[in-house]
Amino acid sequence: FGMLWMVTIGIVSQFVPRMMSVGYTQGDALTLLTVSALIACPGSYFWGWLDQKTSTKAASVVYAASYVIALILLILQLGTVTTWIACVFVGLGLGGLLNLIPSLAISVYGRYDFMAVNRLISPISSLVRVFAFAIMAALLAASGGSYTLPYIVFIVIDIIGAILILLVTNKCKGKVD
Repeated sequence: FGMLWMVTIGIVSQFVPRMMSVGYTQGDALTLLTVSALIACPGSYFWGWLDQKTSTKAASVVYAASYVIALILLILQLGTVTTWIACVFVGLGLGGLLNLIPSLAISVYGRYDFMAVNRLISPISSLVRVFAFAIMAALLAASGGSYTLPYIVFIVIDIIGAILILLVTNKCKGKVD
């Protein structure tokens, strides 16, 4: 989940500069980011619903796929419509990850061992996510300010994160009733 969180942070931290680099004014770029943030609220409910209807692993893979779509749309920048669609995906993602992380932890370790494992999962995920800033800075410098290279790398990171989530066991390892 740290990898998925890294992608989220990488996109959001550079969202306004990215929108400005493709011709939006600062005000319009901030509006797009604000819309994404507002979508995060119902997005949180969406990921909770999807988690309950399918499984945490399935919802997490869909989450990762939604960011791959957002990144592809942000790379292509085909016009206003695709930008707004990307905003929806970014907003949905903002509302979901912090629901999915504890959900997967509890599904693997159970309610009795959740607190013990969450003490490890949260800091490790947070530590991984902060690499978004270094990766984004290094890749923006290497690409001469183009967002294409960092976004492609984030797509790869997102896919690796989804694969790792798929490898998580379905059997509860924690104490059960």
